[in-house]
Amino acid sequence: YGYLVSWFSFSFGIVLWEITTGKIPFEGCDSRKICELAESEGYQEPLGEGCPPQLQEIIGGYQAYEPSEQPPVDGRALSGLSIF
Repeated sequence: YGYLVSWFSFSFGIVLWEITTGKIPFEGCDSRKICELAESEGYQEPLGEGCPPQLQEIIGGYQAYEPSEQPPVDGRALSGLSIF
């Protein structure tokens, strides 16, 4: 169960990244490469210089490698985004 929650949080971070950048994550990578990158400790798709630091922190939290470092995906997640 914890594994699924961790991947759900990571996926939520990817969706936020897509919305923020307007890009396709892991573009040009096949599924094997995506798995390698996603499982690499610390790898996150770059957000770009125009992304506010607070939003970078929120997205980075959901994409954290360690599940214990990921915030819960619940109403608090959306309320943290309301400033944007």
